Amino acid sequence: MEKISFRVPDTEYKKLDSLRGNSKLSVYMRKVVSEHLEQARAETDQFQQLMTDVSTIKQKLLTGSQGGMNELALLRLAGYMAELLAVFNPLTQGRNRGAIAELLQKLKADLTEA
Repeated sequence: MEKISFRVPDTEYKKLDSLRGNSKLSVYMRKVVSEHLEQARAETDQFQQLMTDVSTIKQKLLTGSQGGMNELALLRLAGYMAELLAVFNPLTQGRNRGAIAELLQKLKADLTEA
């Protein structure tokens, strides 16, 4: 196991010390780093899934446009894309992770039905 060492301002140290509760500071900091890495992995996975979904949507639009994609499918697509843009914002992404996944699933289902 490797060792990481860093300095923090006294005010930050006091905050960390109070947040750790009954845990040793080193145990608490390992937990913080682990949770951060887990969240980064989850966000990376979510982004990769989004890129896969975008590719699927692109294919649906390309094949649909050759056969004349119907107006209802386009309206559904526009509505979902507007909602996605509203919630897929770095400041709100963490709070809306579930909503983003639901919207993508609804969009794929509706495009399949169209």
